[in-house]
Amino acid sequence: MPRLYQTKTWKLRIPDAWAFRDDPEQQLVTFFRPDGVGLLTVLTTDQSAQGQNAKGEDFCGRLRGKMWTTKGSDRIFRGWSLSCCDRWLYVHYTCAAKNAGLEDAEVDEILQSIEESGAQAA
Repeated sequence: MPRLYQTKTWKLRIPDAWAFRDDPEQQLVTFFRPDGVGLLTVLTTDQSAQGQNAKGEDFCGRLRGKMWTTKGSDRIFRGWSLSCCDRWLYVHYTCAAKNAGLEDAEVDEILQSIEESGAQAA
């Protein structure tokens, strides 16, 4: 059963197998499976032109924004730039290229659950 993780600005649901480390001063949260292969980070920032002009595909979730994937020789990087209240969430998932796709379904499920803290959970 997924657990709720909530900040003053946003909330999401993480699978039971996932853990997190947060740094409220830096407004940075890292989600991960202790036995997993990648890291999912969420950084909350003030509204910026960078977030408004992000390139990539439209994100189809509870928040509006963009998403993209970058592949390197040894890493896979997935990114999302999401508008939330008067802030921007910069979400990044990275793992070794050899592990590409192993956690995608869970990461996608987490991203589909992210919404404003004041919104009602589905």
